[in-house]
Amino acid sequence: MTYPATPPPPDAQDWLMGGGTKSASFDGAPPITNKGQIVDLPPLVQKRDFDTGDPLFWPDGRPKMLMQVNIQTDQRDPSDPEDEGVRALYLEFRKAAAVRDAVRASGAKRLEIGGTLSLTYTGDDHAAKRGKGNPPKNYSATYAAPDPLAAVTSPQDPPPAQPQQWQAPPAAPAPPVQAPAAPTPAAGVDPNLAAFLRSRGIDASGMDPATAAAIAKQIGG
Repeated sequence: MTYPATPPPPDAQDWLMGGGTKSASFDGAPPITNKGQIVDLPPLVQKRDFDTGDPLFWPDGRPKMLMQVNIQTDQRDPSDPEDEGVRALYLEFRKAAAVRDAVRASGAKRLEIGGTLSLTYTGDDHAAKRGKGNPPKNYSATYAAPDPLAAVTSPQDPPPAQPQQWQAPPAAPAPPVQAPAAPTPAAGVDPNLAAFLRSRGIDASGMDPATAAAIAKQIGG
């Protein structure tokens, strides 16, 4: 494996203001769990001396490396109004082994952005204690790969537009039905005579008075 010679330099503004990603804490009585979704691709960083900040190396000159996994947690520092809950898990030795086993158990190939990682300090390994230092800590982990559908449609995305179906335009209203106008009596024909002829099925329209009178006489008017 090839290691970078030095870790990436810190951002100048973060260095000045004391910013950067906060470390996940496992201080205290077990069990202590840090859990959240992975927010970016985990980089390899060089381990540094806790007191001096100097980069650390193995006796053969190789840098001591560890993986920094940033997760989104529900933790907040009350003294930091800009704390958004992102915590860094620094994986090496037993922490790295626990996470590696969890990834394999989940069926995944690697850690991915959006995956959910949980790392728990379960207790101390007193049997492995050496010298006067504190006994090493034991860890367990779980991992769930990101949901592939969540990347396609998030809860904030608007629902997909539904195809519109063709609709016929509204029919024009039918014209009002008008009652047929009563035939207009012929000019000069007596209205009573015209009504008599109409009762016999004869339309006196257009007849002159003499013709109308002759027809009425023939039919007994």
